[in-house]
Amino acid sequence: MRAVWIIKLLISLMVTFFFSSVCNAFDIHPYLSWKNNPCNSIVVNWWNPVFTGNSLVDYGITDSYGLTATNTDISNFHHVELTNLAPGTTYHYRIRSNDGTIGEDNIFATSSENITSFSFAVYGDPRGIALPADSTLYHSRHKQLCDWLAAQNIDFAIELGDIVWDGAVIINYPQSKINVETYYSEFFKAEQNLAKSKPIMATMGGHEVQPGNGDYIYYYEMYEAAFPSNGLVNNKGTIYSFDYKNAHFVCLSSYEISLNSQKIWLIEDLTAARANPNIKWIFAYMHAPMYTTSGHAGRIDEIAAWGPVFDEFKVDIVFAAHNHVYERFHCIKNGQVVEAGQGTMYITNGLGGSEFNNGTSDPKLVCWFGASNLDKTVAVLITVNGNQLIGNAIPNLTGNPVDNFQIIKSYAEGDYDKNGLVDVNDLRIFSNVWLGSGIWPVN
Repeated sequence: MRAVWIIKLLISLMVTFFFSSVCNAFDIHPYLSWKNNPCNSIVVNWWNPVFTGNSLVDYGITDSYGLTATNTDISNFHHVELTNLAPGTTYHYRIRSNDGTIGEDNIFATSSENITSFSFAVYGDPRGIALPADSTLYHSRHKQLCDWLAAQNIDFAIELGDIVWDGAVIINYPQSKINVETYYSEFFKAEQNLAKSKPIMATMGGHEVQPGNGDYIYYYEMYEAAFPSNGLVNNKGTIYSFDYKNAHFVCLSSYEISLNSQKIWLIEDLTAARANPNIKWIFAYMHAPMYTTSGHAGRIDEIAAWGPVFDEFKVDIVFAAHNHVYERFHCIKNGQVVEAGQGTMYITNGLGGSEFNNGTSDPKLVCWFGASNLDKTVAVLITVNGNQLIGNAIPNLTGNPVDNFQIIKSYAEGDYDKNGLVDVNDLRIFSNVWLGSGIWPVN
């Protein structure tokens, strides 16, 4: 009996070592996102390129956990949503699967119900270059940026696409699958320290759907179940929106889906956001910039489809990448430069780690700030406090801003819900306050 027990123990140890070695070799790391309310939920995601299995997340307010959430689907792509969480609370968690994965202890924090202040980071284009070329430099820059962001006091990050060189597999070309999985493995390895502790809400870049004849796009498996499902039907995680405290965020796709179809959805989404008295700020993001001065030309089709909608609903800032530069434009409305606070600010930041675009900005398009020759990875850090916003474009290697800006919202007399309009909603607020208390409401 003792010999049998020893044999079983040795087999168990060998299996554990085997799975552990495989997990370490392929860098199985969790990445966080939101599908529903950031105050009481979060999605824990991970990818195992070798083995399929179920998905379990142990979690709790200590590293003893005490709770387990399970997704019984058998897959290489794992998505487990934790719900009924307490607002403003730090949780410990670890990932598990019957494929042999056992993760380490990590932490995340839910959003507090204080709707006045928060901060987030924005960056894009962290991809490497095509195999067999060496992308070590680009992955190193991406990792340094993410490690630096993980140490900053941010609530989450927005990633603007082109996260890998190629993201689509050509089924009849076996090397294609090996390449794509190598690209994604390096991506998650570089981003691990940020992604395991802060939600990252992404938009799909052009490289994620390359090569153009790809039969299988990995991005859909990675993110469809990770992001909100309130976008267009069958958009596969590429179009969605979410609220965080007093702000509304909209993700659009520069690829694969009709811009006009997205426009119809965008109008419906922003109509609902503007009707919400808690929403004071609106941000949008996509991969390809509408306005830019260097590299790839600005997307005229996006300007035609989405520009008037951004104008109508007073979108505050639109973020994009695609060009590996940092640029911040004058506020624009109806295609014209307007005074600060009277239009939408457009920011391009494709300095997430990939090769830098060195070129001369187009003098026909005047920026408040342009950095085509910066040669540094940069994150845009946005801090919102009530009706004030402060933005800084910061190279992580120095920590010193290369650009900064501020937006202070002022509201017209009678704009009680502070949505930039004096309308029937304000009349309703006025009536409720005055008739209910006899006190004249104030802005």
